Amino acid sequence: MVISSGGGQAGFTITLSQNAVIIPPGSTDSIDATVSSNSTYSGRVALRAENAPAGTSFKFNSRRVKVKPDFPGVSRLTITVSRDAQPGTYWVRIVGRDTKTGEESSTILRLIILSCPDPRL
Repeated sequence: MVISSGGGQAGFTITLSQNAVIIPPGSTDSIDATVSSNSTYSGRVALRAENAPAGTSFKFNSRRVKVKPDFPGVSRLTITVSRDAQPGTYWVRIVGRDTKTGEESSTILRLIILSCPDPRL
């Protein structure tokens, strides 16, 4: 699912290497967020996560990516779930915003926090 805002179709889209992640409390996982041009778009896109549940953190290794036609920008997103995070299923919005025009595109990541901690810890 891709959502666009800012006065029409954004010139770029965001895709995730996984649309859902399952993480036990006290654990971390990573996925890639790829920002691609929808044809002729060139620019810098700032990435962020919205609606993250309490006890989690979402960190991009590159908060801003440069995008050109045929040259997508990729950022590694590391998701950390604390030991006291509430188990459940959450929908986190991954948003990209053009740093000049403000146009946005987003996609949804399904985060499943298990009820038991990772036994490897």
